[in-house]
Amino acid sequence: MSLFRSQDVDLYEILIPKDNDWDIMNELGNINCLHFINLNKNEQPHHLRYFNQVKRCEESESMIKEIEDICAQYKVDLKTPADIDVFLQQANLYSLRQDKAAHLLFNDIENDLKDKSAFLKSQVYAIDNMITLFRTIVAKINILQYASQLFEQSDKSSLNLNSDFERDPMLTYGRQELRSPLMSEQSRIAYLGGVLKKSEQMSFKKLIFRATRGKALINFYELKISDTDKAIFQNEQEKMFVYLIMFDDGQYIRDKIYRICSSSQEPTKKSIKDYLIKINKMQGAEYSLLEIYKCFILKEKSIYIELNKLKFSEKILMGLLWCPTKFRQALDEKLDDIRNKRNLEGPQMHLIKDYDEKTFQRPTYFETNEFTWPFQEIVNTYGIPQYQEVNPAIFTLVSFPFLFGVMFGDVLHGTLLFVFSSYLCFYKPKEGSLISELYKIRYLLLLMGFFSSYCGFIYNDFTSIPLNLFGRSCYNNNHKTHQSEIKQDCIYQVGVDPTWYFAKNELSFLNSLKMKISVILGVSQMSLGVFMKAFNSLKFKRYIDFTFEFLPQIILLWSLFGFMDLMIITKWLTNYDEIQGARPPSVITQMIVMCLNFGSQNEGPQRESELFNNQTIIMRILLFISLICVPLMLFVKPLYENNINQKRYQSHIRQIHEEEGEKHYTAINDEPISHEGRGKTLNQKSIDIGSIEKHKQHSFSDLFIHQLIETIEFVLGTISNTASYLRLWALSLAHSQLAKVFFDNTIKSGLQSNSFVAVTHFLLIVLVVPRIFCVLCFYNFSFDDDGFNGSILAYLKVALG
Repeated sequence: MSLFRSQDVDLYEILIPKDNDWDIMNELGNINCLHFINLNKNEQPHHLRYFNQVKRCEESESMIKEIEDICAQYKVDLKTPADIDVFLQQANLYSLRQDKAAHLLFNDIENDLKDKSAFLKSQVYAIDNMITLFRTIVAKINILQYASQLFEQSDKSSLNLNSDFERDPMLTYGRQELRSPLMSEQSRIAYLGGVLKKSEQMSFKKLIFRATRGKALINFYELKISDTDKAIFQNEQEKMFVYLIMFDDGQYIRDKIYRICSSSQEPTKKSIKDYLIKINKMQGAEYSLLEIYKCFILKEKSIYIELNKLKFSEKILMGLLWCPTKFRQALDEKLDDIRNKRNLEGPQMHLIKDYDEKTFQRPTYFETNEFTWPFQEIVNTYGIPQYQEVNPAIFTLVSFPFLFGVMFGDVLHGTLLFVFSSYLCFYKPKEGSLISELYKIRYLLLLMGFFSSYCGFIYNDFTSIPLNLFGRSCYNNNHKTHQSEIKQDCIYQVGVDPTWYFAKNELSFLNSLKMKISVILGVSQMSLGVFMKAFNSLKFKRYIDFTFEFLPQIILLWSLFGFMDLMIITKWLTNYDEIQGARPPSVITQMIVMCLNFGSQNEGPQRESELFNNQTIIMRILLFISLICVPLMLFVKPLYENNINQKRYQSHIRQIHEEEGEKHYTAINDEPISHEGRGKTLNQKSIDIGSIEKHKQHSFSDLFIHQLIETIEFVLGTISNTASYLRLWALSLAHSQLAKVFFDNTIKSGLQSNSFVAVTHFLLIVLVVPRIFCVLCFYNFSFDDDGFNGSILAYLKVALG
């Protein structure tokens, strides 16, 4: 019954010596079943004792994140430990190799991360500069070549090209500088060169023209890059052009053109993969050292976060914790191990039996296994049940995969999912493979595949192909007249009769069937949720909730939508062909008549037949009962709770007058520490009651508003949730129609034309492709730099038998 309700937990008081705080908390953490109460909720984070340690851990995590980003940039794989036990083994191995105690490793890891992070940043920066310099050299070569050609065109005589790079090296990769006076000393024509992108060509030309007022001549040439140097420019999206500017040399115009040509450089990347692989290796371990660091720092941070929840005095730390009752023996053994084998002083722990349950709210603990874990996670996503409340996960074990099957009922697709999940149940895939994450939810997939196949048989749907597996059809088909007659006293044994899939009204019939099934399933599941509230009310002896919440809610639900389900079933069981002059009623129309006309139907030829005798009276009674349930839910509980609060308040005032002079509770810092006399009742003087959430008394207005919201939510939710269950029908319709369209447009047309290609296509989809998929999952393909690690032809040969 541990999954139906959360397990029993006990409250303990723990005293930890200050000198052994890390070691004791580290050992207690290995139990993995303790929940510490935060006694420092009202304290500022920077006032906590271990605030600096937590901050250092966060800074180390940020450095690891930076290194991980660099590893991802250079495509270095990081292998994470499979679970906590593997991590602890690797951490112990690392501790032995470093020859240091576990609590001293953090400083070494922190320093190591700082050194590696700084080194990687410097290396990336240096590599960027190297690549930029190489690009600059390539640009210089192009500029010199085009300048030489320009000079040769302007003067056939030999030129003495004296480039002046002493003033400043080539500016940047975006636009580089090449300045050279003309051949003779008397000439004042100067040259400036560089490279820029094609998209900047016109704007640059206009800018130079305006700045020099047309006194500069610009020539553009395409940048030539050799095949060996193209790798450096592989990230460029645009073509680069060389520009040469000729102008009348002068200090003013030269400086202006120089400033225009200046631009910022664009960093590039170069692989440092070998270094990253090297720093991630640890001798004797198959996992990445960086991931070991990451897990270790996370563990270190968790230890200090839990220590910050304890009250601190001069020599000891005092705290309160919850532990499941079933782990009490394991906790005692761990404490003995800490005192004896670890040679540590303390800790002292005592069971607290008498405490205020409203002040100390017990946590919820569900023990799960590989089968129940995914279902519990689904429930926790929407909300975690309170202590000892009914756990919806125990019903989700069946309802979730079954409703999936209702939405995607298909024999073939469900069978494929069932086979795939069965493989996962028997063969664990390699870690890091494509399907390794699905291994955790293999049992969920198994049930989803099973119920999908089951509902596929109920729908008689094999990818839109009806199956005649359970005896002969109950209809005699006349192919000449395209009419069908039902056989007398004949009922198709399982699911929908295959003849319906050949009828003209196939879609309307299946839609009506699936829609009504969805509504019945929805009302049933909502009723289950209301009954769970009744179980909780009886468990916690909240009889006011049972009487004036559960009973009105279930009566309201059944009076409206339970009655609607009854009409659906009654209509299914009634053969209106045997009733002379009968007009089959519409369930939706009957519900509208019940709510708007109080069950009275208009007389005339459009009047529908009644499902029950005295149906109008029954509808009016049910509608009246539904209306009475709303004020019962709305008013009774707030009035009752307000009366109880008033009595408690008067009793509290009377107690204050009688016990006047009694001292208020003080914090632990004001009381000397005593190790004796504990274990029976909670010494509330040793803790700050203000730091724990107290049970507050609410005014009547607060209680009424809360109950008003609850009532409106239930009444409107009854309608909206019933309508939302129609998505079961909608998705089932979409799935079946998509399968039908696929079959009609691909396989059916080919089969009707006796096409060999279409028949082969059908066999590939239905028979060969699933087998290939299963074989691929079995062999778990891995990829390396050369492609597939193995021959795909061999696997196809196995798949084809």
